Amino acid sequence: MLSLTTKKYEVEEKVEIKNEQEEVLYSFDMQITSGEMKRIKDILFDESYKVSKIKDEDKVMEKSLKLQEEFEDICFKEHKEPFKKVNEYKYLEMVDLMYDFFINMFIDKRVQQVNTINTNLHKITKN
Repeated sequence: MLSLTTKKYEVEEKVEIKNEQEEVLYSFDMQITSGEMKRIKDILFDESYKVSKIKDEDKVMEKSLKLQEEFEDICFKEHKEPFKKVNEYKYLEMVDLMYDFFINMFIDKRVQQVNTINTNLHKITKN
């Protein structure tokens, strides 16, 4: 039987910025719904591929910035500006971390599916 479970939030992760003394300067819970997950996946894979096909560099930059802003709005929501005010450079680093986090999540999910298929094929061929 194939079964999927729907949740209120597909991703719930604590996001923090700390100082050198490990004191939390700003913290929030990133909560991503399934609709937002779909959009993030589209931004990271489908939209990025489309942008790579554009010949005009100005249009590439414009489209890339719009996609990044949409990604940030989904991930940070109302915490975007307060987080930036604490340290804008660290905000940009966090955006990079979030890109990596989601790309790795989608890749890991795909690899897990492939490994499951390989394991099942191994079992079938041994019988």
